[in-house]
Amino acid sequence: MKNPTRMRCDLGRFFTAVLLATAGGILAPAAGHSAGYDSWSKVEQAQETRDYVLQIREGKFDAAQKAFIADTLLPQLGLEANRASIAAVRQRIRGVALQGVTKPEVVDQGNAAIRDGMLQLVADKNTELLVQVNAMLLVGELQTIDRAPWVGSLNPLAKAAGDAALPLAIRVAAVHGLTRHVTAAAAGGPAATAAAPVVAGLVTSPPAGDAAATRWLLSRALDLLLRVPAQPEAVAAAAKILADDKADLDLRVRAAAAVGGLATADSGIDAAAAVAQITSLARAALAGDLDAATERRFIRKLSGSSLQAGGLSGERGGFTPPPPAAAEQGGGGIFGGQFGGELGAGGAPPILDEDAVPTLACRRNAWRLFTLAEATKPARTGAGLAGLLSGEAANAAADLATRLRELAIDLDKQPDETTLKTALAELQQLAGPAKAAAGTGTPENKPASAPVEAASPFDQPAG
Repeated sequence: MKNPTRMRCDLGRFFTAVLLATAGGILAPAAGHSAGYDSWSKVEQAQETRDYVLQIREGKFDAAQKAFIADTLLPQLGLEANRASIAAVRQRIRGVALQGVTKPEVVDQGNAAIRDGMLQLVADKNTELLVQVNAMLLVGELQTIDRAPWVGSLNPLAKAAGDAALPLAIRVAAVHGLTRHVTAAAAGGPAATAAAPVVAGLVTSPPAGDAAATRWLLSRALDLLLRVPAQPEAVAAAAKILADDKADLDLRVRAAAAVGGLATADSGIDAAAAVAQITSLARAALAGDLDAATERRFIRKLSGSSLQAGGLSGERGGFTPPPPAAAEQGGGGIFGGQFGGELGAGGAPPILDEDAVPTLACRRNAWRLFTLAEATKPARTGAGLAGLLSGEAANAAADLATRLRELAIDLDKQPDETTLKTALAELQQLAGPAKAAAGTGTPENKPASAPVEAASPFDQPAG
């Protein structure tokens, strides 16, 4: 199997959307100055900056260096002249403040100065939201000399992530940094302990407000459930999300992963019901994208539009599958294929059905199926939901997991509508695990542990 496409959230674009929604798209001019430098480019060119860098490289950090960070570097984040490049300025502030430093104690002092200044911006209600978000992001990006998350940021991030009084955009930035700490640390360490109540709170009582921000926060919280100390109320809340057929599909998939990873004899999870819900969810996920493609074709057909390709014409109601994934070169475009110069029968270029299920949607379904398979019965470690069943119910759950995993790999290899249709047809023909799971018994396996992240060939998509 080729290396799968990694689907990552474009955090900068997401924050922009959240900011526009929460601030109404109006960004007030920032007040203040930066020690006489009215733009970041002038700070970079200043002799004062060069002197500072030489001093910290030599291990010197006293009141003068701290003042340079507070009075010269940090105010640049709020200047209107830097607005278009605020993300780059944020990154360069940290880069200049600790450039060439080799002593851990100097890194700690510099990080502390940046953290304290940024938290002041976040707390200042007169600071515009865009600047506050970048300030919180900078707190989460602080790192040690060996590039590990700096522990001095952990508690402020956890506090902000769980603060219902803060705007959602700031909480999103805080959770982003908190996630970095938890994923980089050992299980059961200080980061997981600090994050546990925040994660449980987000899952049990998702914040109200902007739908995109709420969904993002809940997604991250569900992912983190497997990395923090178990919270029974959070596990029960995740089970409710999985059971809610009106909830967002990807949230339900993430909830399934949490429920399957935390399925133990004393977890209170109804394994038979969860397996049935996973089966239904897998079918609904595939059917949803196929139904959307059918609707697009129907609408186009009603509009009377036609397709001209190499002298051939016809209504767009017909389906011509995209080229095989093996023909893709670098994943460019919505389908990722390179169609220029490729000819079909009779020398005519192949007809591209723009209404078909997009390649990225097929890959998203591959991630969904694989994640649901791991929740049911992990391929490598842990017992999953199948471990809470016995007899025919356990066998049916294991068979379901195996088939879901195989279909996911097929979709990753050939991410097109034809493969998606085949996968749905096979899922509809599977014997219902829910019926076999009617008789549950004493778990036959040891309590499940969180699935090993490396077991999945799919990165987690934005959702």
